[in-house]
Amino acid sequence: MVFRHGSRVDLAEIRRMGGVVLQRISLINAVVAEFAEEGALAALDRHGDVVRVDEDLPLRLVGEAGQEEDEGPGSSDQEAGWPPGARGWRRARRWLRSTCERLHRLRPGRPAAPGPSRERRPSRPVVPPGRPLPPPGDAAVPWGVRRIQAPEAWEWSQGEEVHVAVLDTGVDLDHPALADRIGAGINLLRPGAPPEDDNGHGTHVAGVIAAHGSILGVAPRVWLHPVKALDQEGGGRLSHLVLGLEWCLQHRIQVVNLSLGSLTGNRTMREAVRAASRSMVLVCAAGNAGPSNGTVLFPARYPEVLAVGAIDRQNRVARFSSRGPELDLVAPGVDILSLWPSGGLRRLSGTSMAAPHVSGSAALALARGIAPREVPARLRASAEPVGSRDPQLEGAGCVDALAVVQASPAGRRGARATEAI
Repeated sequence: MVFRHGSRVDLAEIRRMGGVVLQRISLINAVVAEFAEEGALAALDRHGDVVRVDEDLPLRLVGEAGQEEDEGPGSSDQEAGWPPGARGWRRARRWLRSTCERLHRLRPGRPAAPGPSRERRPSRPVVPPGRPLPPPGDAAVPWGVRRIQAPEAWEWSQGEEVHVAVLDTGVDLDHPALADRIGAGINLLRPGAPPEDDNGHGTHVAGVIAAHGSILGVAPRVWLHPVKALDQEGGGRLSHLVLGLEWCLQHRIQVVNLSLGSLTGNRTMREAVRAASRSMVLVCAAGNAGPSNGTVLFPARYPEVLAVGAIDRQNRVARFSSRGPELDLVAPGVDILSLWPSGGLRRLSGTSMAAPHVSGSAALALARGIAPREVPARLRASAEPVGSRDPQLEGAGCVDALAVVQASPAGRRGARATEAI
């Protein structure tokens, strides 16, 4: 439900109506509450201080599309103790376990969702700013990072002191290619628990943005902030998205990557995105529902976010990439090598993998002194058209990290920093 601006409904009154108050959301002056009877919801909707009652919509990660390939430890079914071909059984077991956990949380008198969570801060000294990055040999720079000319852009910017949040399934906090650049984070699903990745999707996305070990991400010197809003199966709720955006605003995050979506939106989602976009660059995966037109997911459909589709190595728009007039950009999203939990690597395809190429490019631009409100327009203006030249397939074209950092009036990085690359 959403209250009128400057007003609050007495929470005791909500309880008298049979509701359970789960969370407050100050970003849009709302609360998350659960009601057993629809009649109570109708009565609340008529309350003088309630603007509307919205459904807490389900959200999911933008699932993988196409082939995946294991590249390191901890990334295969066999290493997880499962025989080949048993992925369906593993998912079934996870679904059963997560369902039982949800039912346990929904017992009478127990909140169905957590309250505010403690933050996770670095447990070790951060990497010194002058520490050299690994040499960008062919094996160290994935094709997507090279395609958008990020290594060339590192002469101007590496994302220094820019704060990027990955609102996803969490991040492998101990992955050697990320650990020393992870800042504060939050687990919105389990209060007090660290935002560890129990799915893999969030770690993969984070690696595309900020990896600086066996492989290199687009912006290897950013501060990465894991916001766990999706569970082990990649599912979450609109309230988790809104609370995550609120946390990011409170912690002065500059870029938020949203490789998640919903088939439907509502006014609560739109208001939260609009409020957050005034201070942050929001980058969202368009979805993997192509090749039909009009398939861009929410919140990527909103004009306040950068909606990102996927291209392959041949500069073709991926068949799975969602289409529509809401599309802003495309980026590499097929056969993308990135990080995986337990120190591994994995190749995945999807617009989930394309979006972090844009998030990393936004961080490079911000490190050059470009104002956050100007970054989306700069990214679109500097994009490179690809084969289709159809804005409903590719938006303004493929993101070009080099072009966007060169557009800034600031000078090139010094020779010492260049040699560190």
